[in-house]
Amino acid sequence: LVPVQHIGKGCKVIYNLPYSDRWKASGETTLTDGILGGWSYVDKKWQGTLTDLDVTVDLGCERDIHFIGATFMHSVGAWVYVPEQVDFYVSNNGKDFKLVNTSWKDMADNYDRLSFKIYSTLCEEKARYVRLKAKKNHRDGAWLFTDEIIVN
Repeated sequence: LVPVQHIGKGCKVIYNLPYSDRWKASGETTLTDGILGGWSYVDKKWQGTLTDLDVTVDLGCERDIHFIGATFMHSVGAWVYVPEQVDFYVSNNGKDFKLVNTSWKDMADNYDRLSFKIYSTLCEEKARYVRLKAKKNHRDGAWLFTDEIIVN
């Protein structure tokens, strides 16, 4: 487990879609606790969902934003797949969001090695809220695991 500093550390996360109770990690503090997950989702730092991921990080006040990113796990044997795409948004009021960028999957579904993929974007924005929408793999029963949303 690796600590990481960023302006989103310790900030409130609003779950627009719920995470799975089975793989909740530390619950609502998981994605901004400042700790990157290890090599296995059983370390209680990886949060899992059987749906898409749709979360909003409230930075508390308007901040300069230059980078938004999140790491996702890929482990075919455990039915854990990286997302098809991740959309990055910013907002000042938490209601009206502007799409900043989209990051796409560049890994084959059948890639059979444990992998970690960072979906990220560089930007020049001022915003209080950062939203990530990750579209999960199309397979029925596919899990989506992430460990930290980094905002700098």
